Amino acid sequence: AGLTIEPAGAGTIRETLVLNGIIQPNDEQLVAVLPRFGGIVRAVTKRLGESVKQGEVVARVESNESLTQYQLTAPISGTVIERKGVLGEYADKDKRLMVIADLTTLWVDYRVYQTDFARLQLGQKVETRLTQNGGPKLAAISYISPIGMTDTQSMLARVVIDNKDGSFRPGLYVTGRVLLAEQKVAVVVKQSAGQYVDGTPVVSVQTKHG
Repeated sequence: AGLTIEPAGAGTIRETLVLNGIIQPNDEQLVAVLPRFGGIVRAVTKRLGESVKQGEVVARVESNESLTQYQLTAPISGTVIERKGVLGEYADKDKRLMVIADLTTLWVDYRVYQTDFARLQLGQKVETRLTQNGGPKLAAISYISPIGMTDTQSMLARVVIDNKDGSFRPGLYVTGRVLLAEQKVAVVVKQSAGQYVDGTPVVSVQTKHG
């Protein structure tokens, strides 16, 4: 019948809360590339999704003032997550041609509903997993929004995860498990060992006879 017998002993019971979230670029590690002077875009050397190094040339613009070309370089090392520069198009000095993000750390924004507001606090540990078995990555809640979202009657809780391995990507949905409390007890059994008999939870115990 596939039954197994395991010893029960001292252990820790953990109370957790499951949340749904989405991965976002870390806004503190995101930089827009802007022309210094308005002019015509003569070259864009990086495509969407390509990696760049700090100081690397990413575009050339012909200035309307001097009619000479000048280079735009990457302010940080990272990945091109937005590109709007088009060859031959006029680029205003306030118009961003490209956005570069350092994706070695990411934000995970979790939606928390009213019934769970009071259960969360800064510093609580969250296990973050991709819905397709990626992870987990452990991080603490670093931000809880003081303002709720009127459309969903929820609020935002955020963790910052390490992504040096590149396994998580912005835009993907994730599941988070928040550790709310834990308690050490004398005897623990797996939750899967429990059964219901006539509506009452029971656990089967092996005994020795005569």
